[in-house]
Amino acid sequence: PKKALFGPWGHIYPDLGQPGPGLDWATEEVAWWRHWLGQETSSVMAGPLFRFFVGYATPAETAMREVPGRWASETDWPSPAICNLSLHLAPGRLAPVPATGRVRYRAERVVGLTAPEWIPYAAAELPRDQRPDDARSLTFDVAVTEPMEVVGAPLLRLRVSSDKPLASVAARLCEVAADGRSWLVTSGVLNLCFRDGFEATPKRLTPGESYDIDLALDPIAHRFKPGSTLRLALSEGLWPLVWPAPETPTLEFDLQGCRLGLPVRPIPDTEAAMPIPLIHSDFSRGDPRLEIREEPGGAVRVQGAWPDGPQTVAATSTTLSGAGPDMELHYDPRDPNSCRWRVTQSSRYQRGDWDCETRVAIEMTSTPTHFLIEERLLALKSGAPIFDVTRRDEIRRRFS
Repeated sequence: PKKALFGPWGHIYPDLGQPGPGLDWATEEVAWWRHWLGQETSSVMAGPLFRFFVGYATPAETAMREVPGRWASETDWPSPAICNLSLHLAPGRLAPVPATGRVRYRAERVVGLTAPEWIPYAAAELPRDQRPDDARSLTFDVAVTEPMEVVGAPLLRLRVSSDKPLASVAARLCEVAADGRSWLVTSGVLNLCFRDGFEATPKRLTPGESYDIDLALDPIAHRFKPGSTLRLALSEGLWPLVWPAPETPTLEFDLQGCRLGLPVRPIPDTEAAMPIPLIHSDFSRGDPRLEIREEPGGAVRVQGAWPDGPQTVAATSTTLSGAGPDMELHYDPRDPNSCRWRVTQSSRYQRGDWDCETRVAIEMTSTPTHFLIEERLLALKSGAPIFDVTRRDEIRRRFS
């Protein structure tokens, strides 16, 4: 027995859904538990196997407000209605037939600053206009002439070689609007040492040897609009999401072995109604500060901070507070071992004369052979330290 629900939210409950629309999750959750734990007759397992929200825009386009779109469903998954659209990589474009030739990419400039967070919680953390990263990537475009809905995980097949034994390949799928702005729809990244799958033994690359690899992008349910452009952008990495390789690699792609597969779902005349009531949530975790700065010479710095937002739990009269995670990252692509990542966070609990606080700090750097990690945990009672420990580790770099 199984059912799946795929909504337009970040890492949060559906009833607090941001950007939304959200769902009255208690209705579904209580029915689920009564059916499976309380052995009560329920309709929770009735209806389609898979429900999902098809977005007509990205959260970044709406600035974390509700995404326009509709709820859709499938009775089976994978759905027999979904067909694969195969687009082949040609110089600067996506084509219906295979192309020949080779293109090279050298990872000399930072790509990834337009989407520095894996899981955005607020508008400031959302992927922004991708044009700066697009300009530093290999891009392949195709015009969208009629509405096209991609539902599932796009699969990129590449024939690629590297001049270094350690390298990654990253792909971003974007929708470029008529005004030129490029919006991130989905992305994926693969450490090429894991080219045979994560269950297989990883292997370093043989410089100059070509490999056929599959790169699955994150699953999506998105409508590409007529008049826009579908863009595939390739780079060696995505910083700060991916740690740089110890040596700057140059990738070479054999276009004859490169293609993009898109799971395209035909647009039906009608969809099954969504039985869970919608909620228009105004939930917010606050407004974080995120500053991205490119320094003279090409070095980059990212600083982010979540402000302290004290709140009181009425049932226990306990005040919860704390700041973070606050992060600071620095990287100079001229030196692949210059990357530095530091994060701090504090949590405080106060009730009457009880006052406890913890503070953590983690810093990571690297050398060509090791990752260096330092962690500190400090605990305080009524403002006085009662526990303070620092741990340092060196982890050998084998495949990254």
